Amino acid sequence: MRVRAEKCGPARRYIHRLAALFSIGVGLSCQDSLAPLSGETIIVSNQAPGLALVSAELARVVGRIQPIDAYKSSFARSPDSTTLYFVGGSDLIALDTRSFDIRWRERRISDGVRRFLKDGIEIYGVGATGVSPDGSRLFVSGAYLGLAEAGVPSGIAVLDAGNRARAGFVDSLFVIDNGLFALPPGPVAAGGAMVAVGRRLQRAKPFLDWLFVIDPLTLRIVDSAAVAPPVTGCCSIDFAIPAKDGRHVYVSGSSTLYKFDLLTHQIVATARPTNGFLTLSPDGQTLYVTDYGIQVELPGSGRISVYSGDLEPQGYIDISESAAVNGAPPTTWHAAVSRDGSRLYVTSGTSHIAGNFGEQPARLLIVDVVKRQLIKAVPLGDWSPADLFVR
Repeated sequence: MRVRAEKCGPARRYIHRLAALFSIGVGLSCQDSLAPLSGETIIVSNQAPGLALVSAELARVVGRIQPIDAYKSSFARSPDSTTLYFVGGSDLIALDTRSFDIRWRERRISDGVRRFLKDGIEIYGVGATGVSPDGSRLFVSGAYLGLAEAGVPSGIAVLDAGNRARAGFVDSLFVIDNGLFALPPGPVAAGGAMVAVGRRLQRAKPFLDWLFVIDPLTLRIVDSAAVAPPVTGCCSIDFAIPAKDGRHVYVSGSSTLYKFDLLTHQIVATARPTNGFLTLSPDGQTLYVTDYGIQVELPGSGRISVYSGDLEPQGYIDISESAAVNGAPPTTWHAAVSRDGSRLYVTSGTSHIAGNFGEQPARLLIVDVVKRQLIKAVPLGDWSPADLFVR
């Protein structure tokens, strides 16, 4: 455990107790050194180097996992939640969520210097990662649609999650950011499956994204289906997450939220959400949708939409005033629900070159979902908040 504690004085003995108790590979600042990493801890990604650790009990940052590049993306968690995979700068990293140690680091995987190659197919950068239902394989997709449309093929590289050996390749498939996730063994596939959100490589427009079901062992695409209608400009699907039943998928289109049945290929429910990311309660009965507004033009409404598992509207959690920044509603991004389902953790903020409504420093908003009110806004000390994970 590396600690910058030169000016902390008597706090050193507490730091050593923490190091002995948790054996964590994090760098703690002096002001954070007395904070115990007990209870529920939220791992938060933002523009600062490392990953911030926020104690839900203390409602403040208690440390940072180092060394990790300032720019992080493409997060995926193992089925048992013990490992977090992501791209930090140009490295593919596996983080132990219990000890906070970096298990391994695949260097220069996403900067165009080191690439996965199979039969002349290349991955430039990393757009999404996903873990097979049994946790044994890691799926890593290319990031550049522009290259694909120009005729440079891309696809999904498949690695052994333990030793990073190449296990295969799913070719000629472009995947949207964060567009890979696993389905557990169940009605869609007895042994589980991977779902990729994207498209076969083609130059046709307007864009139409599909759901592709991939056998995690043979790497064959065993099923595919279109959900959202085509759009001009970019992608027809913004975000997608699996339901808890292993059969349905929630799909956020350009203006509509869908609940899609992977077995019958039927849309079973729709809603009209805000522009945001989706997260489910642990029991799968409540869906939350954040609101990141319209890029640099509008900050969002400051309301988090609430739906039942069947997309029946359940009102809003309105934090437009309680979490406002200089009179503007908060721009909300990713969200995660506490293990007991009573709290919602939401990343909020903008880049340091924000738009017409001004800058919003990165914060983690802790929300009571029963009272539907803000508990605490935790400053993260930087900009551009992104993914978060409950540990």
